Amino acid sequence: MSNPVSVLAPGLLEHNGAPAASKITSNSQVQGAAGAIGTQADTVQFAGPSVSGSWLTGAGRVQINGAPALTAVSTGISTGAPTPTFAPAGPMSIVQTDPRIKAV
Repeated sequence: MSNPVSVLAPGLLEHNGAPAASKITSNSQVQGAAGAIGTQADTVQFAGPSVSGSWLTGAGRVQINGAPALTAVSTGISTGAPTPTFAPAGPMSIVQTDPRIKAV
């Protein structure tokens, strides 16, 4: 079953519900209506208690620049401030997608 892809950083939430402040991506070629489609290689930055996040799973069949595309069912983990290490803070989720673009 295909799922809509992730596009905007505010559509990504950390474990306590705070939206992402920005998304660092190497994808500059594959775009949706609102911007670049997210990939598993993207790094997410938060303004809340979590500092950053990374993705553990992406689409199984769709790759962008060699990295799996992010869909509504992709999983990620956010990490807290470096005190003394970047400890996992909790899961990230995708709540806002581009419904016109789907990936498997």
